[in-house]
Formats: sequence, structure tokens, C-alpha cells
Amino acid sequence: MRSRIKKISSYLLRYRAVIITGLVLGSIGSLINVLVPYYIKNIAACINETVSTGAPDPQGIITLVKRALMIIIAGAFASMIGTRLQALGGKKTVRDLRKALNDKIDRVSLSVYDRIPQGDTVSRLTSDTTVISQALSSYIGKLLSSLIIVIGVIVMMFYMNAVLALCVIVSVALGIFINSFFMAICAKAVKEERRLMGNVNSVVTESINGHILIKTFNSEENVLRQFEEINTDIVGARFKSQFFLSIVLPFMDFVSNFTYVVVCVAGGIMILNGKLSIDTLAAFILYIKMFTSPVTQMSHTLGNLAPSFACMDRVSEFMDYDEEENSGNRMPENVKGEVEFSHISFGYLDDQIVIKDFSAHIKPGMKVAVVGPTGAGKSTLINLLMRFYEVNSGDILIDGLPIKEIKRSALHDIFAMVLQETWTFKGSVRDNIVYSTKDRDDADLKAVIDESGLKYLIDTLPEGIETELSESNGVSAGQKQLLTIARAMLKEAPIMILDEATSSVDTRTEKLIQAALDKMTEGHTSFVIAHRLSTIVNADVILVLKDGDIEEMGTHRELLEKNGFYADLYRAGFEQEG
Repeated sequence: MRSRIKKISSYLLRYRAVIITGLVLGSIGSLINVLVPYYIKNIAACINETVSTGAPDPQGIITLVKRALMIIIAGAFASMIGTRLQALGGKKTVRDLRKALNDKIDRVSLSVYDRIPQGDTVSRLTSDTTVISQALSSYIGKLLSSLIIVIGVIVMMFYMNAVLALCVIVSVALGIFINSFFMAICAKAVKEERRLMGNVNSVVTESINGHILIKTFNSEENVLRQFEEINTDIVGARFKSQFFLSIVLPFMDFVSNFTYVVVCVAGGIMILNGKLSIDTLAAFILYIKMFTSPVTQMSHTLGNLAPSFACMDRVSEFMDYDEEENSGNRMPENVKGEVEFSHISFGYLDDQIVIKDFSAHIKPGMKVAVVGPTGAGKSTLINLLMRFYEVNSGDILIDGLPIKEIKRSALHDIFAMVLQETWTFKGSVRDNIVYSTKDRDDADLKAVIDESGLKYLIDTLPEGIETELSESNGVSAGQKQLLTIARAMLKEAPIMILDEATSSVDTRTEKLIQAALDKMTEGHTSFVIAHRLSTIVNADVILVLKDGDIEEMGTHRELLEKNGFYADLYRAGFEQEG
């Protein structure tokens, strides 16, 4: 945990000048405040001398009061500027941390998201960084100021009377020792609370994404029950942490009051014996409050820092996750689209191999259909081709060049992909179609709209192609699929990947899209994960996968004539479509 927190603290170094200046000014303000009771002691001593001697000295009293006011104003001004600078440095630090975390989300290996829930990732980026921001902009400065006040007060108390100073220190030290046990238990409870909060965010995210299915299957009660169970766990963890925090402050108040009693008794005895003046005792009483208050503040701040350390650990843990390898640096040009799978094997887990010794050679311009039962490795094969995951062994080559030698951004430029799950973002229809596509004019955009069947949809929208996408626009899942297909068509990449691309559109629309896709893929290599018969019969070659390897390979007619595994699949499912 220390190494992780050290990594987070490295972001502080970027604004160390601002933060250190703020801490120094805050410390100066704290030290100045320590002198205030001493000046009050001098004022009390001057008044006492005036009363006892009967010789008024109003000018001397006024002078001492002016000095005390100047000290108070200077301390308040230094503390105010210091607090502002600390807050500024803390906010900028967390801004950079959030940016780094967001960049990490883009670079992290997809295998990480197979292990952790989406809600937990969102929780680290939002609520955890907010807690860290509070720690950097407030708690650390308060802790340092309290520590300086405690040290300064100890020095001043020993300067005035060592016996009373020891009484104060022993009394408060005993209270701190007892409180440390409560703080240790509280820190563990807070870390558990943050972990459970990530689980709650995951459940809420899943519920929002799947709210239609939840209602369809009348599963609201199950979802609510699951939420209640996790929420109950959070309440328990929070109650535990708050319970021990609630003990800390009252106990320190008890220590403060007990110290008052000890000092008053001891001071009274010393005054009776002529070893202490009343003004010194009065100053000591002020110093007790000044001493116990920052000690209590330190205890409270340490309690608030406990979740900050837990959040730093969670954020740093995410920053340590494996990233996508960027070993390749080659930038291929004029890609023809030849693809070769050479004895590749892969498993999401080391002991669960999904693809075993797979080999295939795809010539440029071929349309390849990939079929097979669920779990055969169809989507996994595409993920490996895009290098979303690294193969365990073997090579994947494009135009004879291993993809691990190609720069990842250049590799992705070779492909255009349409997935079964549609993805549109907040923005106009135009923005969603031309997403990340360069050097295409309005004529190309218009041609793609006509060929993809989007023209009718765009004509019905209130602002046409400039309409902002939102739920109120009434854009259906199938129409969103048309948008993603048009996006891929506009890119005109050398290799096209269609993973169940037409599963969300009706049969009539599919025929229009299929004709456009056939025209678009002329001269381009294309991989189609088959869902409907129409996407299979026109394929140049069909790869039939079974248990992570090629079971059969050939055209639709050739495979039917073999009357093998593909023929069984066809009769079991695809034949029913016709």
C-alpha cells in the first residue's frame, strides 16, 4: 500500500511550489496564533500590576492590545492565503490524476475488464478521486497546522512552567494512546466501506443498462433485494467506522476537561505556595484549549484521511493494471488485406484454452464467414485479429507482417468493425457517422447514407443529419445499428469485420444493407460472424469453428455436399430462416 500511495503522491510534485508555499504560510499562521495567549498573559500581568500598585498605565495596556491585534490579523491573513494555495495545488493535482486515470482506462488491457465490474471502475474515477481531492486540498494542511500548533504550544508551556507543561502532556498523551486503537479499527472499516461502494455502483450500472430486461422478466424485486443486501453491508461498515469516529471526539473533549482540572488544581497549589502567578495560570488555561483542540483536530483529520488512503490505494491499484502491449512500431502502407493465422492458441485464463492450434490463410479481397456453436471462438478470433488480446502462441500476419510488429493505432486503422451491440454517443447524426474518419467529403457521406438505408431515418428527424441523438428522438436499436454500419462504410478500411452486424435490423432493411455491404467489400477483405443465411451463402470461404479449431472450411455449397458439421448446423438453425 505504501508504494501505491507513493505513486499517487508523485502527482503532488508537479505543484510542489504552490503546495509548499501554502503549507509554509499556513504554518506561519499557526505559529503566530501560538503567541496570542502569551500576549494575553502580558496584558493580564500589566492589568494585575496596575491594580496592585494603584498606578494606572493605560498606554501600556493599549500598546499590548495593539500588538495582540496585529498578531491575530497577521496570523489570520497567513492562514487564509495558505489554505487557498493548498486547495489550489490539491485541485490541480487531482485534475491531473483524473486525467491520468482516464487515459489509463483507454490503455488498459481488455482482460482487466473481464475481471472487474464497470461500476467499480467508475467509482475509482469519480468518488475515490473526490475523496483524494479533499485530502490534498484540506486535510493535509490541517494536519500540519495542528502539528505545528501542538509543538509551539509545548515549547511555550515549558518556557512558562515545566511542571504544568508535564501535567498537560501526560494527560493528553494518555488520551491519544487510547484513541489510536479506535483509529486503527476505523481505518479498516472505511476501506471495506469503499470496496462495498464500488459494488453498489456496479449493481446500479448493470440495473440501468438492463432495465428493459429487468422489467420484461418482472425481476425488479430480485434487483432490489440484491441492492438491499449490498446496501445493508455498506450501512454496517459505515456504522462501524462512524461509531469509532464518534468515540474519538467526545473522548478528546473528556481529556481536555480532565486536563483543565489537573492544571487548575496543580496551578492553585503553586499559586498558594508563591511559585506561580495568576496571569501565567490564565495563559496556561488558554494553552490547554489551544493544545487539546489541534490534538482533537489531528485525530479527526486522521479519521478523514483513512478513507483517503484507501481511495489512493484503489486508484493506484488500477494504475498498476496491465496495459495493452505497444511493442510494434511499424506503419504498413497500401495494405492489401491478406490475413494469415499461423498455429495460434489463446485462452482468457491460462488453464482454459479457447482457441487451439488455429491456422488459416485468407487472400486479399475474400469474404470470410465464421460460423460455429456458442463458445467455439468466433468473437475471440476477431478480438485476436484486432489485437485486443495477445495470443498465447503462434502468429497473426497481415500482408506477411506479424501484427505484434505493427503499431497498435496503425493496426486499428486497417480495420472497420460493426458489432452486434450498437454504440452511439451524444452528438449529431453527422458526428456519429464521421466518427474518427478523416479526408472524406460531404459527397462520400451522402453516398454512404443512401447505401446504408439511413436516408429515410434522417429525413424524418427534426433537424436532419444535424439532429442531436438522444432518447427523446425515438431512434430505435435497429436504426442505431444503421448508424454504426454507415460509420464503418465511410471508413473504407482494407479489412471489414462484421460481428452479427445485421442482427438488430429487420429482413427488408437487411437486404438493403447486405447489397451495400457486398458492393462496399468488393476488393476488401471481410470477416463476417454469421447470424443469418444471407450473410453466409455469398461468402468466398466459410470457416466452421468447433472447440477452438477449424472443423471444416469451404464454400456454402461445398460444405453442404460434405454433409458434415456445417450441414448439421445449417439444418439445425440456418435452414429454418429460409
